[in-house]
Amino acid sequence: MNYLRFLSRELNFLACPGCGGNGGGINDLCDECYGKLLLFDDHCCYSCGGELDGVLACCSKCMKEDKRPFIEAVSIFAYNSFGRELILNFKSRDMLPFARIFGKMAAERVRSKCPHWDFDMIVPTPLHWSRKLPRSYNQSELFSFFMAKELGIPMLKSALRRTKRTRSQKFLSGEERHKNLRDAFLANSKIVKNRSILLTDDVFTTGATLSCAAKALLDGGAAKVYVLSLARA
Repeated sequence: MNYLRFLSRELNFLACPGCGGNGGGINDLCDECYGKLLLFDDHCCYSCGGELDGVLACCSKCMKEDKRPFIEAVSIFAYNSFGRELILNFKSRDMLPFARIFGKMAAERVRSKCPHWDFDMIVPTPLHWSRKLPRSYNQSELFSFFMAKELGIPMLKSALRRTKRTRSQKFLSGEERHKNLRDAFLANSKIVKNRSILLTDDVFTTGATLSCAAKALLDGGAAKVYVLSLARA
């Protein structure tokens, strides 16, 4: 048995961040926690990465939305009770071990589901400074850093910035979400011009945030944009 794993099991100093029990190694989820996640298979909606609920290649949720500016989207797991718990712990409880876990999962998802994606850089969806300051970090930036290391592709957070603080999207309708996010992002054209980009975020709900961010990248001269989210709500 690996000595570090033995110590982890006996002393529990490398506990699973999902449940506090014995993990699968350094900063990893245990098998039980992995089993609680509703992971999407390869047969998923091309527009959001979530589960298909019909015979078409697009789910019923996305069928109700306007055409999105990005080419294709992929997601890792459903934002169900346990997936939501992990995401909220990552965002709100300073559970930074999740950054490495989610980054590795994201890299594996891209390799397995999207080998045809030809992107030059990874760009995390930015937070406004007033939201980032009390938290001290941007969760999308953190997991994207580890994903970039796994894939060997640069992560450039300076490629896109948030220009205004917006209202919480939680209780807004789809139309209100798009209106709320209007002109909320600005791309650095010197970085993104003629480049293919993988845009990342933690949760895909209606796609309004990612659509507005993708449009800003395209307006800045990006050639094309793909999207990856950790969870599909």
